[in-house]
Amino acid sequence: MLKLRKNKKGFTLVELIVVIAIMAVLAGTIAGVTVSQLNKQTNNSAQSEVNTLMNDFKTFVLDYDGEINNATTLTAAVAAFAEEAKGTQGAEVLFATGSFKAGDHKFIYTIVDLKVTFSCNKKGSGGGTISAEYTYTDILA
Repeated sequence: MLKLRKNKKGFTLVELIVVIAIMAVLAGTIAGVTVSQLNKQTNNSAQSEVNTLMNDFKTFVLDYDGEINNATTLTAAVAAFAEEAKGTQGAEVLFATGSFKAGDHKFIYTIVDLKVTFSCNKKGSGGGTISAEYTYTDILA
């Protein structure tokens, strides 16, 4: 018969595998929550950035030399603002076309009638867009 050791030292292979499996499950849960929170923070930061960009555009429009009375002239104003923002930021931030995600620091502008929208896609599984809108009205008229 087998003799049982009274002084058993160490762990069995099964015990080690169970502990490693539990640690892997815990690490996976923590990693998932962390990535989710990072994406949420990146989306919040992008929303703040697009709001600031829109406020800067509103200020730019007040000093803009050209006349804005239709979508074409508003597009020219946005293009002029995009050039000014490029000079300030050191890189382009506004584009007429493209697909950018939060955290890229790049935004699409769309113009319908006299309404300007700056937007980008959310990061993560939530989907959707981050945007800021402004409808131009001549405040001096």
